[in-house]
Amino acid sequence: MNIVKDSFSNVRGLFTGLMLLLVTVAVSSCSGDHARILPEDCAGVVKIDVKSIFDKSGLKGSSDVKDWKEKILEAADKDFSSSTCKRIEEILDDPSELGVDLRKPVYIYAPSKSFPYAGFVAKVLDDDDLYRFLEMMADEEDNLGKFKEYDNYRTFVSPDGKEALAFNGDVLILAVDVEGGGRVTRDLGKRFDEMDKTSILDNPEFAEMDGRDDDVAMCLMMDNLMKVMPASVAENVRKGTQGFDVEGYSVLAGLSFGSESVDAYMETLAMSDKAKKQMKESADIQKEVTGKYLEKVSKEAFAAGGFGFDGPAFWKMICKNEAVRKLLDEEPEKARMIEDVVNTVSGEGFFALTAPRGDDKYPVVSGFVDIKNRSAVDALMAEITGLKAGGNPAAAGLASSDSVAVAEASEVYDYDDAYDYWERAPVVPEFSRDPVTGCFRYCLDRYADNPKFVSFGTTEKMFFFSNEEGFKPEGKVSASLAKADYAGRIKGKTSFMVVDFRTLFENAEMREEISRTPFKNYSDNLSTFEMYSEKPAKVTASLRFRDMGKNETPLSLIVSFIADCVNRYA
Repeated sequence: MNIVKDSFSNVRGLFTGLMLLLVTVAVSSCSGDHARILPEDCAGVVKIDVKSIFDKSGLKGSSDVKDWKEKILEAADKDFSSSTCKRIEEILDDPSELGVDLRKPVYIYAPSKSFPYAGFVAKVLDDDDLYRFLEMMADEEDNLGKFKEYDNYRTFVSPDGKEALAFNGDVLILAVDVEGGGRVTRDLGKRFDEMDKTSILDNPEFAEMDGRDDDVAMCLMMDNLMKVMPASVAENVRKGTQGFDVEGYSVLAGLSFGSESVDAYMETLAMSDKAKKQMKESADIQKEVTGKYLEKVSKEAFAAGGFGFDGPAFWKMICKNEAVRKLLDEEPEKARMIEDVVNTVSGEGFFALTAPRGDDKYPVVSGFVDIKNRSAVDALMAEITGLKAGGNPAAAGLASSDSVAVAEASEVYDYDDAYDYWERAPVVPEFSRDPVTGCFRYCLDRYADNPKFVSFGTTEKMFFFSNEEGFKPEGKVSASLAKADYAGRIKGKTSFMVVDFRTLFENAEMREEISRTPFKNYSDNLSTFEMYSEKPAKVTASLRFRDMGKNETPLSLIVSFIADCVNRYA
């Protein structure tokens, strides 16, 4: 149908068109009980607040909306009768004329044991308006399907019987047969009969999700999901999570578009007693981050991450797993060494990345981990490197290549008469000891004339590593990350990861790379990407924006960026 090609010639037009058809822009969206058409054992649901997303997209009142209306009407005039064109124009002027009320949420659902279909659910505003529009479209296109009317609902069934659109005065549902059983009409009738008796509204996880104020929300019930998985897949999941009550958990997730950020979260809920016990054990191995290592790293770092960890609690938990115990029994000496290292790690860890400086091709990497006893870590490092432990790295900075002799290249073999293949001998071994500090070090490029190293070692209470020249593990930096605006937000979290785009994009090479892409028009609007985890089992993420125009929002910038990419590369 030419209407699609002519009307949605670019992604910005597509987005505008979809939103315009789906939204009545008068009343804010809220939860609705039309989801009751779904069964209680539904495996997963996504809730979409279409009206809120449209408002935040920046399209309301924009010239794009007017242009799209004109294009769709021009295309409709070529393919449809005058009465259908008139009806389309009425719907474009007032989307509520379609008969569907998307001021209320739209629910996208997954199959369940009792209802093996996937599709969406929406709120009906006027079933007669909806019926007239669908009937009109069916008259225009013979292959769309046929209407059937029952006592308590109407249905529009595809010619092959695998999809059906059913509705009454309250609920609209699209059901797509994922099993090929050919019973979609019968099963829809059963749901319309039973929806006021038993439904997903009786599910506590769904109720929790539905009550949250997110633009997009998701609920995944693992027990119901396992029931609809192929038996072999479900069995493999159980084997892979042996000892873990995977069916006792549910997952909630959400996405919200704010005025200065895009925020997301994922939260695990323990529903069974066994799952609640396991979640408590998992929470016990997590420690809150203080951010104490921020003062050891320059504010030039563009990325930083950290975690809080209780090694003894973690070791106790994993040793309950039969598969882990079996592996440990096979290598008792290595098992004891690993146990000693894990048990000595307690507190928080931290790492940071700084863009390469000058002609250096490697970013600066530094990291720290709290330990209770250095001997276990020293023993492990000696085992890995094949070098004896020792030295006092805390006494001085870490040099990189002092006193390193450069080996001459040597002929290895002739490839054939036409080609000679020469291989350069390594300048230094893979692992060595720093001649100044005594630290262990790993060579990043063994064949370079001026090799670069990552040095690593321990102090009494800390394991550290860095490839920075003159790095002092116990030193502090005057202009450090401790003064970053996100420093306060990491405190109290159990882990974090931050990318500071403001710092990253100050790098000349990065700016040059960006200048060749559509991203160049948006890079100055990005502030930070921040991800945090909290007890007992919640992860949050936030993409923060800055310096936006008067009528710009994070979502409007994202829509524009996607459109620019598609229009450039498609």
